[in-house]
Amino acid sequence: MEHVLKRPDAYVGSLETITQNLWVYDSESKRMVHREVRYVPGFYKILDEILVNAADNKVRPVIGIRAFGSDSGCRSTTQPWIR
Repeated sequence: MEHVLKRPDAYVGSLETITQNLWVYDSESKRMVHREVRYVPGFYKILDEILVNAADNKVRPVIGIRAFGSDSGCRSTTQPWIR
């Protein structure tokens, strides 16, 4: 974990605020407008990853495993069983 804190740009991108012209939604005019936006690329990457993972989990098919544990009647207590 310490190496991530020392070099976050290697994992999520820059932590410096940048200014860039981007297309954004203007809620007042209800249109896309091209304007100057300031943001932190590393924070954007983290939010993007959260949304992509949420979308992946939403469309992932559900498999038929209902429970997972160990059978106390087995000699090995690490023997898995699926109900």
